[in-house]
Amino acid sequence: MKQIRKGKLEAQIDFPNLRLNINTTEPTKGLREITRILHSLRHIELRDWADEEISWRLGWLSDEIRNNNECMAFIKSAMEVEEGSRHRKISLVNKKIVDLEKKQYTSTIEKQGLQKKLSQLTVGTEKANYGLVHVASSVAEEDKNILIEQIRKQVPHAQIKAVFTNKELLGKTVIEAVFFGSFPEEY
Repeated sequence: MKQIRKGKLEAQIDFPNLRLNINTTEPTKGLREITRILHSLRHIELRDWADEEISWRLGWLSDEIRNNNECMAFIKSAMEVEEGSRHRKISLVNKKIVDLEKKQYTSTIEKQGLQKKLSQLTVGTEKANYGLVHVASSVAEEDKNILIEQIRKQVPHAQIKAVFTNKELLGKTVIEAVFFGSFPEEY
């Protein structure tokens, strides 16, 4: 009978705002997990920005924003001129409309409770000077524009840059926003 010798793996991963110590008696599984972690971290690489705080904050952004050069340039410019930033994300349930004649369905934004949800997105950001709002959904462009207009009313002094992604997200509309300005510590 062949004896299998047990090994041990000890590793430390040290990135800005992330430190992991890994100890395992199953090196093969540990190496697979380390590879998966490093692969995930590589995807949030942030275009050679040296500032660790910016890198940490931008790691929360969606892939659509991080991969959009125009959005990233806007964010970088706003972070250079403003004191603070706030990142928020909400989701809204889409109402499905079934057309029996055409045998297809479309989605629209559920209007009930819309203002309350948008208020959750903008609370504490009323004095923002700039904002980037990303709407990801399969709803019509007109519905997405209505959302942006409602957000502009709630943050009237902010210059809002809007970005749309046409994407099916489990029957929901996801709104991601980053606001820039001078914000109190607690909000």
